[in-house]
Amino acid sequence: MLDALEIGVFRFAMEPDGPVNLPPHGKGGVFRAAFGRALRDLVCVVPRARCETCPVVRECAYQHIFAPVVSPDATALRKDKDPRRGYVLRPVLDGRSRYDRGDLFVFDFVLAGTLGTWLPFVMLPIRELAARGLGRQWGTFVLRSIAAVNPFAGASETIYHDSDATVKTSKLRVTGDDITTRAAALEDGTITMNFVTPASIRARDAGGRTMQVRQPGFHHVFKRLRDRVAALMEQYCGGAPKADYKGLGERAEEVKTVRRDLRWVDYRRTKYGGGVHDMSGFIGTMTVEGKLNEFLPWLVAGELLHVGENAAFGNGRYELAA
Repeated sequence: MLDALEIGVFRFAMEPDGPVNLPPHGKGGVFRAAFGRALRDLVCVVPRARCETCPVVRECAYQHIFAPVVSPDATALRKDKDPRRGYVLRPVLDGRSRYDRGDLFVFDFVLAGTLGTWLPFVMLPIRELAARGLGRQWGTFVLRSIAAVNPFAGASETIYHDSDATVKTSKLRVTGDDITTRAAALEDGTITMNFVTPASIRARDAGGRTMQVRQPGFHHVFKRLRDRVAALMEQYCGGAPKADYKGLGERAEEVKTVRRDLRWVDYRRTKYGGGVHDMSGFIGTMTVEGKLNEFLPWLVAGELLHVGENAAFGNGRYELAA
């Protein structure tokens, strides 16, 4: 079902020039904002134009990576006013807020499908933002290395190291076969989802109003994941998978939640230029039971692509355990 899905995972290791203090949570938000500014500064040729009306939008790295617009040829995404970003920033979950010279700050930059071909336009802004700093209150870094990794296969290839400053190509990607293999290794019957960064899930109540779900059932999470994976495949992998989407949602409602240990985390970040961005969500574990086999490939894909709002910032990250 997800055979056409391809995910590139690129691991960046940076060393601070001196003491750097970062928020223990929400590091993805810090890096995403700095990355967007650095990318636009490097590639934008019409600074005052809006991406939707820019004459070079189809060739623009900033638009393809950071600010996608819906193609007029799209089918499943035609109603999306704000199409999903095809990348996820996944900082290491070390809980640290201070890094000194000699420490390594490591994060994964996940790129869906064809976005992997734009990797040079990810590497250059990150090297630039590392040198000039993440923001007024944070220090500077040196980009030490980049590796292409496949966490499901345990494979890794170094594609850049500052010792020789040579960038190599790599075809190492997470493929549909890797997802199928990992899904087959999970138990069909009972599974635990461990949410390690805040997940924000919205659903409609009986009155048709959209509300945040603080204590979700399996179907709340799965429906949002189904929609996210399908949309990313539509945009970046040649088309949405052929599936009974309505039926999948209905059958997800039959899966029982047998244990739930979730807590709500309030977190807000200050936007670049002013304003507040709410990145709150639930973290913790949820154990579900039922006929899970058809859901497992989607759940495995979500381990890398995340689920819910603010996924591009690293939110909605979870790990599966049988």
